[in-house]
Amino acid sequence: MKKIDYGIDAPHVIRNLFIFSVAGFFAAVFFPMIKIGQVNIHFSGFIWMGVSCGLMALWMLLYSVYGKLKHRDRILDLVDWKGNEMVLDIGTGRGLLAIGAACSRQKKGLSGNR
Repeated sequence: MKKIDYGIDAPHVIRNLFIFSVAGFFAAVFFPMIKIGQVNIHFSGFIWMGVSCGLMALWMLLYSVYGKLKHRDRILDLVDWKGNEMVLDIGTGRGLLAIGAACSRQKKGLSGNR
């Protein structure tokens, strides 16, 4: 059976996090301190913004690709499938749980309405 690609969750958010990560590193490395009049602005702390935004973007990306499928399978493994169940999946996007339920029933040799 062909594995379904559910796509990346919130791709614009992940993109923006990566942009802020690069901006934080860039500001901390190339402009550690800017003097405007008598005010000194230290950008060295922006390295932590870069690290935190980069880690959050990486975490979101990995969860979108791998984590949500494992999470779905853990949820569906909690159900004791008998074979006469009907699954109703309303307004949940691309049908991650409904398709997973149909596939898990097929793996267990159960039939019925899908």
